[in-house]
Amino acid sequence: MLGLVALSSCTTPAADEPATRQPVTMNARISPHITTQAIDRFDPLLSGLGLIEDADQRRQQRLSLYRQRWEAVERAVGHHGSTHRDSFYGSRAYWHTGSTRGLAWAIDHVADLRDPIFVDGRGNVRIQGDALADLEIRGDSIVHILGDLDSTLELRGVCEVIVAGKLTENATIICEGQLELFVGGDSAAVL
Repeated sequence: MLGLVALSSCTTPAADEPATRQPVTMNARISPHITTQAIDRFDPLLSGLGLIEDADQRRQQRLSLYRQRWEAVERAVGHHGSTHRDSFYGSRAYWHTGSTRGLAWAIDHVADLRDPIFVDGRGNVRIQGDALADLEIRGDSIVHILGDLDSTLELRGVCEVIVAGKLTENATIICEGQLELFVGGDSAAVL
């Protein structure tokens, strides 16, 4: 399990370098005390959804389980923020006050993300399913993904990313700036 990783000073390759899937340069702090047992308990429930024949019913049940798992993720991130000063400040403030650094959600997508999203400037994005299409934000941001990340997430500025599910082998996170990252599931991604 990847658990929680707080990343700072992430840099991407220069613009004239070839666009290849290579890890970014970063300084990482890995928290040794994070437990994800409350999050992991949803894995067998999610894997059992394959037994449901009706695709729409299976999708509805999966999104319902994602919302329930998100509550466990909020507690884990909140605990980390209470023991590590100012970690995930924007997300914790939103959960407490309903405010996202004075900005509303630029995108609040209520299902799986299947079309790419580009936000030119500051913007907060919430995806209430899997992120299956690329997402680029060119300013400070908070990104909440209730499902899995299975695409490229490109960020600039001061950013918080919370993925309740896993980072698949197709996932890439590129950050130019400062990044705090929480992943509730396994990671096979390029960071």
